[in-house]
Amino acid sequence: MVEVVVPDIEAANTILDIIAYTSNSTLAPKELIDEVEARIMKIQGAEFQGRCEQISFFPLRHRFTPGMYIREILMPAGAVLTSQIHKTEHPFVISKGRLLVYHNKDNGWVEFSAPYSGITYPGTRRILIILEDTIWTTFHATELTDLLEIEKYLSEDYINPLLPVGTYKPMYELTATTEESK
Repeated sequence: MVEVVVPDIEAANTILDIIAYTSNSTLAPKELIDEVEARIMKIQGAEFQGRCEQISFFPLRHRFTPGMYIREILMPAGAVLTSQIHKTEHPFVISKGRLLVYHNKDNGWVEFSAPYSGITYPGTRRILIILEDTIWTTFHATELTDLLEIEKYLSEDYINPLLPVGTYKPMYELTATTEESK
């Protein structure tokens, strides 16, 4: 099987628009990321993630050890997404790839490349633009094993007022993918 990824010019322009918008905006970070999510929603083909819902182009792997929940997400090159609002302090590792991350006005856009490890702090919410296929893994101290309970424990139950009722997180793979069999 051969996979061909064809970049979409309109999608690339959307990425540039998001970078320019965040760099020049006077909005507070929470409102700014709400606005970016609304812009992502307008892209044809955008998908929305519900609690514990998996989107096909962002495969998740969940692992458990005693007292630890480990969450690994594969984010394909060309994707743009926002994170949830985190409630806990926890480590993360980028084991593969390269991406741009927007945290807030003070830090602006920061490029991360694997290998990289860092700490997520309570209240963190990010915009991510994936430059190369990226694997991002988080580690959470918890005895919980039910994914819905874990998500409620780890992330704020925040609803973006700019999104249609019933949507949770907009995510979009900014590439068209086709598969062919040999």
